[in-house]
This record gives sequence, structure tokens and C-alpha cells, in this order.
Amino acid sequence: MTIGQSDTLKWIRKELPDARTEEIGESIIRVTDQDGKQADYSMNIYGDILKVEEGKNVIVAVSDLPHSLDRLPMYARPTAWTRR
Repeated sequence: MTIGQSDTLKWIRKELPDARTEEIGESIIRVTDQDGKQADYSMNIYGDILKVEEGKNVIVAVSDLPHSLDRLPMYARPTAWTRR
């Protein structure tokens, strides 16, 4: 599991505690709810949680990290997210 997947999983477990999860490749966590509905989630460089959809990624939660490369500390990891 990558660091990005680990942080994405941390958010998923808080927001969707009853969902099943599985790692897909190096950047995606697939979530399956109790009805069998699936969604894929990932993370961008700023620690935002993205819902991965065909042809686009939609930010569903914004991290507490700075959203400027000039201010983003190397190896920083988010500790909190705000739902969008």
C-alpha cells in the first residue's frame, strides 16, 4: 500500500466506516458499499481526496495542507479533510 492509498483509506474509514475497501494499482482505493455499489478514490499532491470517474477526477474532500507548491512542505501528509 502506498502512502497516498494509506491516507485515502484513513479518510474513507472515517467517512464510510461500513464500506469494504481494496487497493487498485498504486494510487486507487475501491470502495464497495452494502448495496454492492462501487466507487474509486485517490489523492492528489495536495492531499485532497478525489473520486475517480471515467475521464475526470472530482475533489470530494479538501485537505488541510497548503495548496501551493511554494508552501507545500516536502513529505507533508494531511491530517484532516473538509467535505466538498
